[in-house]
Amino acid sequence: MSKVHDDHPYRDWITRYASDEFAQLCNGLEGLLDEVASDTVSIRDAYRYAMQCEFDFFTAPLDGE
Repeated sequence: MSKVHDDHPYRDWITRYASDEFAQLCNGLEGLLDEVASDTVSIRDAYRYAMQCEFDFFTAPLDGE
């Protein structure tokens, strides 16, 4: 990950989100989802929507940009 500028309004959040600890949490949750969720159209749609929300969040311009 490239360095986040010190004055970035979401610096702390981005740094935590990019941490190894957060990656481990995500991997664990992915495993749990694989274990308990049925492979249905509605589950796939919900997952796709969640990933689209993540993408949209990280590609949205900050105020003033």
